[in-house]
Amino acid sequence: PDAGADITATTIDLNAGTGIGAAGQLEITGAALTIDSATGNVDVDNIATAATTVTTLTTGTGSIRFDQTGGQTLAVTTATTTDGAITITNDGGTLTATTVTAGGTGRNITLTTTTSGDVFIGLADATGDTVMVTAVGAIEEAGADAGADIVAATIDLNAGTGIGAAGTLEIRGTASTLSADTTTGAIDIDSLAVAAMTATSLTTGAGNITF
Repeated sequence: PDAGADITATTIDLNAGTGIGAAGQLEITGAALTIDSATGNVDVDNIATAATTVTTLTTGTGSIRFDQTGGQTLAVTTATTTDGAITITNDGGTLTATTVTAGGTGRNITLTTTTSGDVFIGLADATGDTVMVTAVGAIEEAGADAGADIVAATIDLNAGTGIGAAGTLEIRGTASTLSADTTTGAIDIDSLAVAAMTATSLTTGAGNITF
């Protein structure tokens, strides 16, 4: 095991049957990525030198962990598991998650920026489980629409500069609990509730809260 890149190329296409980086994190440096395994865990670290797009990030039964360093933007078009948790982290840049779906029971989604960066969400779906989003900057929807941006039983949102401030963030869940907290900035969330919803925490330092 080492921290240096194992694969370096502008375009990297990884296809496996039983896992990618499952025995030890696979380090890569690339800008256009597809990472797909039929089953098994996926654990990849992109040491980015340019803005990065992950077109597909998938496995069947197994977890996905994708970390990016290098201070570049990260756009994930599709990340899915049939039965497994999904964790995506970007250090020093914006994270855009267009469609992230974690199948199975007890399979959570975690989306995070560290050092700096907003998180934009098109759809994060962990039906019956937990979606946790943590942004040094803001948490916003990726594209204005009336459909749910987050689907889960437990939704935990933590931001630095606002949640849904640029456009209402829609959430949906069954017997759901929500916590949405930002250091500063507005909060604007619309619950498309299909059952009882409990908001355990809605806080900001300076800004309006609309729920």
